Amino acid sequence: MTDKQKVEKIIKNLKILNIKTKDKDYDYFYNNTNEYMKIIKIVVDVGENLNNISDKTKKAYSNVYWNIIKDNSEDEEGEGHMMNNGIMMDLASKLLYENLYDKLIVIKDNL
Repeated sequence: MTDKQKVEKIIKNLKILNIKTKDKDYDYFYNNTNEYMKIIKIVVDVGENLNNISDKTKKAYSNVYWNIIKDNSEDEEGEGHMMNNGIMMDLASKLLYENLYDKLIVIKDNL
């Protein structure tokens, strides 16, 4: 998969996350485990695609927060850990969309 295809897939997933989490609170997902699991799968997919973007593209577009998921899933020592529900929902409901969507829309046509 090319970087352009990965970026397009991330954009698609960000749109889905934005729709699925819009106007929903933590209780909604606490009471709807299946929906929450879908959200987790999408966030993981976004993370995998962000991680697999080439270093060349990451350097060319250094204004994009490529490590947003990785940085939110590491503790103070830089070791990975399981993400708590609050961080997962913050990523799914606003952080990913606010930090990535507009920037990725701009760069996808240049890849």
